[in-house]
Amino acid sequence: MKSLLLILILTFSFQSWTKADDISEFQIEGMSLGESLLKHFEDKKIKKNIEDGIKYYGRYYKNDFVDVGFTKKESEYEFLQITVKSKDANYTIYAIAGTNYYKNNIKDCYPEMKRTAQEIKNIFSSKIKAKKDNRKHWADKTGKSKFKSLNFDLDGGEIQVACFDWGKKFEKKHTDSLMISIKSNEFKKSAFK
Repeated sequence: MKSLLLILILTFSFQSWTKADDISEFQIEGMSLGESLLKHFEDKKIKKNIEDGIKYYGRYYKNDFVDVGFTKKESEYEFLQITVKSKDANYTIYAIAGTNYYKNNIKDCYPEMKRTAQEIKNIFSSKIKAKKDNRKHWADKTGKSKFKSLNFDLDGGEIQVACFDWGKKFEKKHTDSLMISIKSNEFKKSAFK
């Protein structure tokens, strides 16, 4: 009887491990899409960072999404950018990005991007494939700023791993970086129309 129970437990556990095709299975700094940012930061700090985010990033077109920036001690990332709706008292997370900087060293970003993409492939059970995107960054009208990304479409959203190589005009405001982000379908559909 004990062995039958053990087999059932292992079978159901294994099924949940092998069906990691949903975006909610992926976390950045322990945060997942759809959960409350209040699980990770105090309300007062979130409100302050929303005000700063609106000043720095603005709001997304025709909606109330706003990016909120955080730094955490003992974090895998130097900077966290989390997207919420500013009028949502629960601060539901619609996108999360972790960033590490490569000041004057973009060449080291590309191997890390590939390694991270391979880790993402290993996490998910389906044979997800990355779509490559290499282009000039829309914010730089000189065409000197570029980014390369690998994008994974999953149920519920997208994971993106990208290297940003900023041109001279943007060096004071931006630093070359690696960004790993997860975006919900709702955010992608409404923010990027």
